[in-house]
Order: sequence, then C-alpha cells, then structure tokens
Amino acid sequence: MLVSIRIPATFAAEILSVADPQRGDRFKRSSILRLEPSVMARTPHFETSANTSANLLRIRLSGDIDAKCMQACVNEVAQLASTLTPNFKVFTDLSGIQSMDTACVPEVERLMDLCREKGVNRVVRLIPKRSKDVGFSILSLFHYPKQVHIVTCATQAEAERALS
Repeated sequence: MLVSIRIPATFAAEILSVADPQRGDRFKRSSILRLEPSVMARTPHFETSANTSANLLRIRLSGDIDAKCMQACVNEVAQLASTLTPNFKVFTDLSGIQSMDTACVPEVERLMDLCREKGVNRVVRLIPKRSKDVGFSILSLFHYPKQVHIVTCATQAEAERALS
C-alpha cells in the first residue's frame, strides 16, 4: 500500500533525523524526496548566514515568496548584518524562487537600504534565468550607490568566483 503524504520541506529533515530503522521506521530519503517535490518547490523558504571571517552575508530564497516570508528574512538579515564590518559582500541565491508577491517590494527595499546603511561593498546574485529577476536590478539602481559593485550570475560557480 502506497500512502502519499504532503509535508513542507522544512519538516523533511526533522523526519529523517528521527527515523530509526531499528525501531521499524520506514522513512527513506528517496521516499520523502519523491513524495514532496511539488511542496518543496512552492513552500516559501529562506536561509540566511553570516561569515564574519569572509565578511560575507548569504541569503537564499526559494518557493513562492510572500511578504511575511520576506519580512522574516529581512529581520534575520538585520541581526546578522550587525556582525559584519563595512565593505562586506552579500550573496543572494534566488535560483529557487518560483514566484514573488509584489507585496514583497517594500521588504526588498528595506533589505537593500539596510545593507547600504551597514556598508555593503559588493552584491552577487544567483539568478539562473534572467526572466526570474523579479525587479532586483531595477530596485538596486535606487537603493545602492554607484560604488556598490553588483554582479548577477547564472551559475553557482560563476557566483563563487565573483565573491572571491
């Protein structure tokens, strides 16, 4: 008997971490990934991190991004940015975005303004398809000074080179 379960991607790792084959649990990584790709692709999700030794802020957005998700992301970035020194770099991975609600624009502007105020020097964006640039390039013209170097890359390797 095959049971199809739809769960958000954020819970997949938790399920895998508590699955115990000795106890008879039958969760398999392949099963979970097979059952939920449509949910994983659509669930709004963000990840942020700061590497103080590299003076680098990383932001990853995926799924259908709404204003609530974007606001939470910007709030986390505000905390992380305070750990960096002026002339830091920002890497934004937008490769997993399926869509972004227009209600996100004020939060994206707030994110750009926050990075400018904290002293961003370089912004590297990973956008595999130019059609997925949901206005970041245009907003950058109004929220970053000309001294901030902005690079849009199509591949992860290209983005890593732009960060070095």
